[in-house]
Amino acid sequence: MDLQGFGKVRKILGDIGYYFIRLPLCALRRQDKAYRRLMGLTEGVDGERQRKVAHHLSVLLGRQLDEKEIEKRSKQYFQILQCDDLDAWLSLFKPWVRIRKRVRVIGGEHFRKIAGEKKGCFLLTAHFGGGFFIFDLVRDLGGKPHGIGLPVRRKDHKGDLIKWIYLKFRMFCVERSIRDKAIFIQRRETKREVLDKLKEGHQVVVFFDVPPFMTKGKMEKVDLLGREWNFPRGFLKMIAGTDIPVVPFFAYLAEDQTRTFCFYPPYRIGAEHEIGPVMQECAKIFESHLLERPEQWFFLEIAETFW
Repeated sequence: MDLQGFGKVRKILGDIGYYFIRLPLCALRRQDKAYRRLMGLTEGVDGERQRKVAHHLSVLLGRQLDEKEIEKRSKQYFQILQCDDLDAWLSLFKPWVRIRKRVRVIGGEHFRKIAGEKKGCFLLTAHFGGGFFIFDLVRDLGGKPHGIGLPVRRKDHKGDLIKWIYLKFRMFCVERSIRDKAIFIQRRETKREVLDKLKEGHQVVVFFDVPPFMTKGKMEKVDLLGREWNFPRGFLKMIAGTDIPVVPFFAYLAEDQTRTFCFYPPYRIGAEHEIGPVMQECAKIFESHLLERPEQWFFLEIAETFW
């Protein structure tokens, strides 16, 4: 076997060990202890990836963070990603009633009002902190959860077989939580399927920090951390002129290892020209979380693609 072949085998074995041995074994522990276990692991962090994360932290928050803090948070970034990977296994091994004990809700009244009126809405968030349990939480708060996502395609994960298998498993866990098939983007039927779910009173989770290279739609420019960022606007255009609200929420892994979900007051978009101001308001909320916990944003490695 040549060196290249040996490297591929080593990667496959390493990924099997991580996704299908380490994570499920951690998930057998008590939830907070499982997170602490992963947060204590620092070995195996790719040096080049860590340098990218540290660079973007410096670019975005260089005035707020010194070099030591940037190095510390660039390591924590990978620990947060591992904790998010763990949540699918936790959802499989533990009943929601147990997971719920380690979930904190802030501003839940904003969502309960919408759910109590049996109204559909967009639950708008970012790939931040780990929001895997949002679907079970929405149901717990009286709502009807649904979600939109990218299909897990083999062609998008060439040379990454084990991660592809894990992502298929993760999507299975998501659909198990929403008790339905997820709606996948970049299909002709997507808009109709989403609007049908909203009219049926479902609360549909959407992400506004989709990298520009992953979307074909128009982008909205917003000010964030002193830069002009580009976020997709198609999902808001879909509900412009309707009574369907947008409820921002953000999740993060708190210092006491609780999954904390913060809900914010709803916005309504009376006309298409109101999309920009609503996006800017949501970006301000996102910015407040980035300033407090920048290491919990999952796209730090490719941050520059947004501007």
